[in-house]
Amino acid sequence: LKPFWLKSNSGLFPRAASNVAFSPVRVRRCVSRLANMARFLAPALALLAASINKVSASALNLNLKLFTKEEIMANMTMDRAADLVMTNSVVLQTPKLLALLKTELAKLNSTAEAQLKVVHKHKRQPANDKGYGALNGARDMLNEMMNDAMAKLDNEIEKCGTYNRETLALLEEIRQDVASFNAQAAEARSRVLKSQGTIAFCQLKLPQVQDELDRHNEECQSEEISLKGQIEIVVADLSVMAGMLNMIGNCDAPAAANLVQCRHCRKSNEGGYMMLQNTSLQPLLLKLQSARVRSYVQENLNAAYDEATAEEPAAALTQEEVRHQVALMMGSAQDRRLRGQRQEPEDPEMLAAMGNDSESLNISVVPEATVPYDCIPTNKCTLGTGSCVKIRDRFLNIAAGIQDMLTKLKKELAELQRGCLEDKTIMESQIANLGEKLRSAQTDLATATGDQVESESSSNLKGQQHTEITDEHGVEMKECCDEQNDLKSEICALEKIRGEIYKMKGLEIFITDCEVTGWSEGRCSSSCGGGYLVKSRSIMVHPVKGMKCPPLELKESCNTHPCPIDCIVGEWEGWSGCSAECGGGIRERMRPVLTEMKHDGSPCEDTEETEGCNSQSCNKECELADWTDWGSCTQACWTGTNRRDRAVEHPARGTGSCPEPAGDHRLQFRNCNDKPCSEFYQQGTLHHVTSCSQCSYKNFCNSAVWADNSPDAEAGYASGNSLSEWGCDQWKGQKIVRNSKSGAIYVVEEGVFLKCASKIDMVVLMDGSGSLGEEGWEKSKKLVTNLISHLKEGDDTVRVALQLFSGPTTWDNYYKCTGASPTAGAPDLEKDCGIRWIKHFSNNTMSVPMLKTALQWPSATTLTSVALAEAQAELMYGREDAASIVVVITDGKPMSQDRTKQAAEKLMANARIIWVPVGPGAPLEFIEQVASLPKKENIIEIDSFDKLEWPYFVNKIIAQSCPVLKKAPMLDNGLEGLA
Repeated sequence: LKPFWLKSNSGLFPRAASNVAFSPVRVRRCVSRLANMARFLAPALALLAASINKVSASALNLNLKLFTKEEIMANMTMDRAADLVMTNSVVLQTPKLLALLKTELAKLNSTAEAQLKVVHKHKRQPANDKGYGALNGARDMLNEMMNDAMAKLDNEIEKCGTYNRETLALLEEIRQDVASFNAQAAEARSRVLKSQGTIAFCQLKLPQVQDELDRHNEECQSEEISLKGQIEIVVADLSVMAGMLNMIGNCDAPAAANLVQCRHCRKSNEGGYMMLQNTSLQPLLLKLQSARVRSYVQENLNAAYDEATAEEPAAALTQEEVRHQVALMMGSAQDRRLRGQRQEPEDPEMLAAMGNDSESLNISVVPEATVPYDCIPTNKCTLGTGSCVKIRDRFLNIAAGIQDMLTKLKKELAELQRGCLEDKTIMESQIANLGEKLRSAQTDLATATGDQVESESSSNLKGQQHTEITDEHGVEMKECCDEQNDLKSEICALEKIRGEIYKMKGLEIFITDCEVTGWSEGRCSSSCGGGYLVKSRSIMVHPVKGMKCPPLELKESCNTHPCPIDCIVGEWEGWSGCSAECGGGIRERMRPVLTEMKHDGSPCEDTEETEGCNSQSCNKECELADWTDWGSCTQACWTGTNRRDRAVEHPARGTGSCPEPAGDHRLQFRNCNDKPCSEFYQQGTLHHVTSCSQCSYKNFCNSAVWADNSPDAEAGYASGNSLSEWGCDQWKGQKIVRNSKSGAIYVVEEGVFLKCASKIDMVVLMDGSGSLGEEGWEKSKKLVTNLISHLKEGDDTVRVALQLFSGPTTWDNYYKCTGASPTAGAPDLEKDCGIRWIKHFSNNTMSVPMLKTALQWPSATTLTSVALAEAQAELMYGREDAASIVVVITDGKPMSQDRTKQAAEKLMANARIIWVPVGPGAPLEFIEQVASLPKKENIIEIDSFDKLEWPYFVNKIIAQSCPVLKKAPMLDNGLEGLA
């Protein structure tokens, strides 16, 4: 297009061909101005306009520069000034001014003349207009045109400034939106990754937990089947024992109860293999299936054999007896083999289906597995004469022991089922939680993915919007810049033409245009929400025949952006519970948002706070309180103990441990009153030792069993064996005293006994089981009568209750007494259980004859558990301020050790139990488990029934039961009480 309308160095737009940058805005203005000048250019202009509309933002990447008046005037030539002035719409619409300018400019430039002709022809205005030739009139009109141009420039600056501020604010808002959407997309992406990780974890963990649950169920099922099988065997064995007890009955018509011991069938340290020489009982005995039960039976029968042979020596089996016993054993083995075969009844329908053809198969019967004999009796076996009553009592004990086994197995089964159920519930809960977690994670993944896509889409849309507005902003600001430069150029051109007119007339005139300072902005009336401000400028140069001053004040809007809204939060809520009880957890608190932040207001302060809590280790040992003070001494003499303990101040956590209550770290004893009981013995009938002619002073002293196990002590008990050798049997077991002045030795014939001065409620449990034997029973009576008769009873000292206990004589009564059968009914304690109260708590002391008459030997089993339970019931009638003590004098094993242990533990919560095991068969190991602490004070072992008559052991019971003893008076004949 350039060859048609642009000329270099001259023409309409000489600057377009020189150093002025090409711009679409200028081109559009050119097109508008040339529309009426060149009709033949219409096709070319249409093509130009289309190309302008397609200009991209990159084509507008030009310098936006506003030129100063000095820069424009420096490049303003006369031709250029004429171009700008002669194309001004005001000039074109003012014929007089146009004629004047035509005349004057024609003289300067033929090119300008040609331009005037083109313009005049186009406007069809007269070539000359008289009355407008005066230069002053032209000057005024040019000044007026300059004022108009200046006003347009001010308006353009104001308009472009407002547009620029609003557009930049919009772009910043969009930029923040993009950043916000990007943050939302990033947050959504993090949720996507978290959900994917949770899904992967759950999908990995679920099969593992399910496999673990399957294995757990299989193991529990296997163990449960095993325990149920054991229970079934023990129940069968218990049924066998019940059958044997029913067969024995009350021994009204006793069958042979002899015991056969074959030592060659067992190791020497295990005794011998025991059998019964009884055609009815031995086969039943061999039906026992449980190895534990058979072992328990052998243990009890060996003990019965030892008791029997202690009374009557064992005899060897005769050949006939050997054959008889072998027949019993082999028949029993055969019976067991037959029981092992599974007998199937003949099914008629099946036989009919098979054609009842017994010869259809010619095969051998599968041999049964060989069942080994427990023992083959030989003439090496020995025979012990048994007692039906003792065998019955032994079998009752065995049955009670089997019942304990059954109870224990049922407890193990219940614990197994409970533990398996708990573990199963936990694993099923884990599976359910993992499934719920998986479903929740899948839902979260879908939600987070949608949020991510939406945020990314919104970010892209906002980014595209930002790009478009940025491009549009560049175009508009380029137009603003060009428009302002054009207006400035127009003013400069008018100024130059105005001056050249006077110069061409040869006139010198001083024309000064008004010059003002730049705008100075005042303070906006509002910081946001739309206000206004006043812009002002001052006059630097006052006008002289030149352009008037523009307005010096301008009011414009400001801070139209919305006012920021600060976030407002409410008060803090209370702290939540700690997330972990130990090992470091967190607790949190929140506060609500009352007003959300908007329009760049102050952001919300933290609405959630977390802090650490319970940072202590999950695995911590318990913390104990300080030791208590030492308690009072438990005995007045013969070495008692002080006691102190430590309570648990803070319990253990996790895998931490805590010392046992009875351990050394929490319970301690120390010895006290480590002295003889000399000062507390009461006076008896004294006999000088020299009345025995064969007793020498030295031998007598050396042979005494002294109270504190020292031959140099002040007192002791005379040894029966030594006294028998010296002919002094009458002093056997009596107390020895010595004159502190003369050294003479005396024996107290009737014995000396301690007197209790403590306030105690004592329950004495006396064992009357058949294992005592008649001699043991009589000597037990002696011990108990001495103890009861020498405990002075009263409201301020001792109150005593006495119970004689044995046990049931039938298995049905055992069920009644122990409550093992809910359908057995309430038992008669004395008749069914062998529990008889000789004396309840009272202030009345029974005389020795009354006690001996009341104590009748029941000679039955040993139901210690019920005896202890009845003692606890008796203590309910005791005094609140009295110490509760239970003394158990026993020689045999309790029928049920489990029940006895439970009863003892329950009783020890309210009373102190002192055990007096008597004889070689007393269960010392078991008593160690159920005695109160310290055990040395609460177990008084009497290893021989002969020693039951010794006053020493009565005094031991009194001394270890009574912390306070009554002091003895001075003895006659210059003797002090064992001093």
